[in-house]
Amino acid sequence: MACKCGGERFIALNAKCSDRCFASVYHLSIERDGYVPNITGVGGGDYIEIDVCLDCGLLQGFEPLTDEEVSAIVDPD
Repeated sequence: MACKCGGERFIALNAKCSDRCFASVYHLSIERDGYVPNITGVGGGDYIEIDVCLDCGLLQGFEPLTDEEVSAIVDPD
């Protein structure tokens, strides 16, 4: 695996939340308790799965999201 910056040093962070995740999008005043939102490069359901480049800090596999996409993912109701 190689990062966009060319780095090849990564840390993998994995957690099982068992529907005990809290997500907050401050600038949209959205909060959510429960499952991990399904976000590419972050995880979803019961799991958070993040790979971070140790050279530049970039989350691997994550793509920027618009406010509309974030709202639909974190607060679908």
